[in-house]
Amino acid sequence: MNRVKRTALVALIVLASLGVAAWADLPPPEPPTPPAARPKGLLMRRSADDAPSDNESGNYQPPRVEQDDLEADLLMKRIGDPRLPMPDDWEQQVTSVSRAAHVGTDRMAQRVEELLLMLENVTPLRDGADASRWQVRHRAAVTLSVISHVWFGHLPTCAPGEALTAEQQENARRIVDQWRQWWKEAAPMDEVQRRDLAHRLRMPLLESGDLDLAWPNLIHAHTDRDMEALPVMGKVLLEADPMTSRAQRLVSFYGNLCRSGDAPRDAALRLVEFLRKNNQPNAIHRSAAVQQAAFYAQQISGVSMEYQKQVDAPADEADAGGGNVYIIDPQALDAWEKAIKAKADAPAADGEANEEDGDF
Repeated sequence: MNRVKRTALVALIVLASLGVAAWADLPPPEPPTPPAARPKGLLMRRSADDAPSDNESGNYQPPRVEQDDLEADLLMKRIGDPRLPMPDDWEQQVTSVSRAAHVGTDRMAQRVEELLLMLENVTPLRDGADASRWQVRHRAAVTLSVISHVWFGHLPTCAPGEALTAEQQENARRIVDQWRQWWKEAAPMDEVQRRDLAHRLRMPLLESGDLDLAWPNLIHAHTDRDMEALPVMGKVLLEADPMTSRAQRLVSFYGNLCRSGDAPRDAALRLVEFLRKNNQPNAIHRSAAVQQAAFYAQQISGVSMEYQKQVDAPADEADAGGGNVYIIDPQALDAWEKAIKAKADAPAADGEANEEDGDF
């Protein structure tokens, strides 16, 4: 029995020795291919025939650029769809179409040419009781305005079943021609040159005295931080009804631009002038525009103080048992005005930093 065990042990030793010798004669294994050495493109792009199936791809999504282009293309179809309504407010209209303008410069010409063709489409949009208020061409013009940063005016419309007058047709042709002329100039330009062109085209429109024409251009001027538009913006502000939301937006535009280091340092005096003009009993509580203007006047002047002053109620309100009545303290208005004038007269400091935008 012992001899059998010894024989088996010797056989195992011999087999092990042969295995080690055989392994020693093999070439060493090749190292794994590092990621950088893999053929390029295998994971970057597939042909249409090799596209992954739903099961294979899982939650596969196209690259961000392709998604942006796809979303912009879909929105272009929505712009030309008369079944879709459009908001009444200009800024909401801009928001509703702005995505269509987010395309690369290589596709911008195609996008603009499509929009220019849409300017001939007078099909009314579905928009509440008055289906003729907005048209496909209006939505196309708003999109062009987002691209160009200028607005040439609202294309005229008429009630259902009626036709435009000869004067309205002439106005429509004039506006469409202005869009075509803009693109003729803007097509070969880069982005900086187009902004300069927008500034040049905006100024006469801002100074037209037509608020419906000037308002969209004021918004573009604020977006572009166009300091040359400040005087026009200040004039419109002084004429605005302080109880309206438009007045509050104007104060916001004007105050934000005044806080910039690029603005004339006496421009904020218009805010104080606006406050003096509208310093009526309880306006500080009833008007968001007055509240906003007081905030900017304090911030820009650097004079922070309690500016609400209680006064006697007017006779009609006192007889009716009204509550406390407040105005802006004239001393606060004087202090803000004096500080702003002092800053305007002081030598400019080197490296003045611009304030960040922000509303009250």
